[in-house]
Amino acid sequence: MANTLGSTHIAGTLTAARVTLPDSTVTNASVAGGAGIAATKLEHQFPIRYQQQPGSNVAAATEDIHIVYGATGDVVAVHAALNGVIPSGDRTAVVDLQKSTGGGAFATILTGTITLDSANTIRVAEAGTLTAGAACVVGDILRVVITVGGSSGTNPQGLVVRVVMREDAQ
Repeated sequence: MANTLGSTHIAGTLTAARVTLPDSTVTNASVAGGAGIAATKLEHQFPIRYQQQPGSNVAAATEDIHIVYGATGDVVAVHAALNGVIPSGDRTAVVDLQKSTGGGAFATILTGTITLDSANTIRVAEAGTLTAGAACVVGDILRVVITVGGSSGTNPQGLVVRVVMREDAQ
């Protein structure tokens, strides 16, 4: 039976076996600063960083950067930038983010790789666009794959890649 009175005030303590609250009822402001909510009950957001030295030419590389620990998770962003030298001529640095699920082959989770070339600006991050495959489960492995291209001009230097991950507690 629905409450048709509008509001109900309980001066004491309300105890219930289970309470179903409408969506958007409990907000961040509703949780006391000292609530001490256990980390196992939260979704965690954190950055994962991969980089090559600012004074060195970007080198081709394949590096496993994360094993998903939470029961479920999502890659929510990926950015790449050069913080050393922007390439000239036809030189490029290409960044791909790949995932392996359940021991399967690695496959990209980007709609297209991030290409850093002479059209980019030093220390300005370029965003990758994620596919629906960015959802993760416990045990998935994330991998950054860097390829370099071109034969004339100045090599790109100082690659930095940031992946933003959210994982539910396990």
